[in-house]
Amino acid sequence: MTCAEILDVAKECLVEYEPRLRVLGQNPWNASANDSLCAKFPAYLLSLASDDLKQMIFSVLDGLANLKDGFIMSGPRFTIESEGKLQSVAYKDLSLSFLVGYDQEKREDVIWVNCWYYPAS
Repeated sequence: MTCAEILDVAKECLVEYEPRLRVLGQNPWNASANDSLCAKFPAYLLSLASDDLKQMIFSVLDGLANLKDGFIMSGPRFTIESEGKLQSVAYKDLSLSFLVGYDQEKREDVIWVNCWYYPAS
C-alpha cells in the first residue's frame, strides 16, 4: 500500500468510529497532561489487504471507545518537521498518526499507529 492509500484507509476508520466515541474537543499536545494509545506492527503488514490495516487501526480506536467518560483529542506529539517519517490523518476532532521506524530489539521495520488524548476526568 502507498502512504496515500494508508491514510485513506485510516480516514475511513475514523469516519466509521467517530459516532462511537465521546470526543469532547481538541487541544494541542502537552506533555504534562497527555495520554496516548499506540500499537506497533511489523511494517511488512502494510503490504497486506486494507482489512488487515483496518484491524491495526481499530485496535487503537477501540481504546478510545473504552473511555466511557469521553476524551479531548490532542494533536500529534511529534511534528512532521521533527520526524520526517510521520504521517497524520484527521476527521473532525479525531486524528491518528503513523510513524515508520526500526525496532532494534526485533531487528525489523515497524509502523506505530498513535493517537494522543486528554482523559475527560
